[in-house]
Amino acid sequence: MRPRLRREEVVTIHVLTEKGEGASAVARRLGVTEGAVRYHLRRRAEGAVDGRQGKVFKAAAVGEAIRVWFESAAEGERPVNVRDLYEHLQAEHVYAGSYVCPATGQTVQASWEAELERLAPLPILPEPFDVVVTRPVQADCMVHFENRQYPVPFRFVGQPVEVRGCADTVQILAEGRIVREYPRGTAERVLIDPSCYEGEATATVLPPRPLGRMGRRLEEIRALPVEQRPLDLYAALAEVAR
Repeated sequence: MRPRLRREEVVTIHVLTEKGEGASAVARRLGVTEGAVRYHLRRRAEGAVDGRQGKVFKAAAVGEAIRVWFESAAEGERPVNVRDLYEHLQAEHVYAGSYVCPATGQTVQASWEAELERLAPLPILPEPFDVVVTRPVQADCMVHFENRQYPVPFRFVGQPVEVRGCADTVQILAEGRIVREYPRGTAERVLIDPSCYEGEATATVLPPRPLGRMGRRLEEIRALPVEQRPLDLYAALAEVAR
């Protein structure tokens, strides 16, 4: 159950109400229930007195400053909360009042420091996808998806993998993790990743044989911009292929 409102919050309720804000809007600003706001407004209208009425509260001395601050905040159309107001009063009016975290009953700073040791990184959520299929990895280390072929590390040859079609990428998962990621919907129908053919043998799969002379030449051609590829090199490759 939330502790009863502090005097600072009650003063803020009165200031905002006088400015014409409704009970629901005031409740949202302060993070309290609308019923709590209406209760304090009713008590004020009835002239109710409690044990705190005879005291001089620190917030009462800065009531006008609270009013001006809320007016300037509204003009700037920036989010408003009690913590911002508290920091403003401390910096500009040497306000010595307290700011208590309603969940712990301690100051916000003390509550934050106590919580630090319990904080943990958020888990990385999977990227949303609209298509998911299971595909076998072919002998050439390729999987077929959406009329395109994507290479997978050779150690997964012969095994089923999960292929996800995300907004801009194609993700390939094996053993519960993403092993490769490629752009989706490319103009190329066959994507190439030489690293999928490298590495040590496994207990069931041998690594592909290294590229020969012709393969290395093809890699050199592919690395060149199209306008720089010499025709005589294509001719020489054609001769080798005969």
